[in-house]
Amino acid sequence: MGIGYREYLMHTLEVRLLGGISASLDGKSLGPFPTRWSAGLFAYLALNQGRPVPRGILATLFWPEETDQRALKGLRNALWYLRSQVEPPSVPASRFLTTTGRDICLNEQGVEVDVAEFEGHVAMARGGLLTPGRVESLERGVALYRGHFLDGYDFGWSVYERERLRLALLASLELLLRYHMERREWLLAIQRGQALLTQDPLRENVHRCLMACHNSMGNRPLAIRQYRECARILEEELGIPPMDVTRELYRQIEAGSAQWTDALGRPDVMLTQGLDWR
Repeated sequence: MGIGYREYLMHTLEVRLLGGISASLDGKSLGPFPTRWSAGLFAYLALNQGRPVPRGILATLFWPEETDQRALKGLRNALWYLRSQVEPPSVPASRFLTTTGRDICLNEQGVEVDVAEFEGHVAMARGGLLTPGRVESLERGVALYRGHFLDGYDFGWSVYERERLRLALLASLELLLRYHMERREWLLAIQRGQALLTQDPLRENVHRCLMACHNSMGNRPLAIRQYRECARILEEELGIPPMDVTRELYRQIEAGSAQWTDALGRPDVMLTQGLDWR
């Protein structure tokens, strides 16, 4: 008796590429992939989910220094290991992987990929003002970013994707930082700013935002400490001092003269002097 359509659809595969490579079948972890090549092939197919990828491209991508024959053999071996991992005997054949003599595809139906979810949430917030709905979408996207793309694995093609996704995370965090600052939600803004600096400690504009947030909460010592941390990092990493706008904000905070407007949440004195602290 053949496999019924309902039985065919009952299985779900969850794929995690942010923070490494892992997968779970129907809520149960599949464990580590048996080979580096099967893990890499799985990640590439998941990144291109729903799009058939020619075998020749995959063979060249993962075995660029091998002959065509040896590269295709390596691909067949990796595919065998991959299929045995994600389609065990309890799962109908081709439930998740569709293969032909020409190409290979990770199906869309029944397969959830965290990178696709992350990018979908980030895309919803692009353009226009940040509404509560868009902010919620950004928050969900940021929460999915558990680590860098394919952390612990280095493939030639993964370098660009890792940086692309990292920049998308930074852009999302910066939007959230601005959103919370404009609403005078200082603790939430500080959390987003600190997350940004964890990823990129050289972002001087973010240091200024944290200085302003700490100062607005009445914590002038912490604002001053943030400036000194900024100055230290810039000196150690680049051999340069903070920008004039950063030093001016520090001077105003130290003197106790930086004030906030109710409408914009920015220091009045900086607005009158035409300084851009963002």
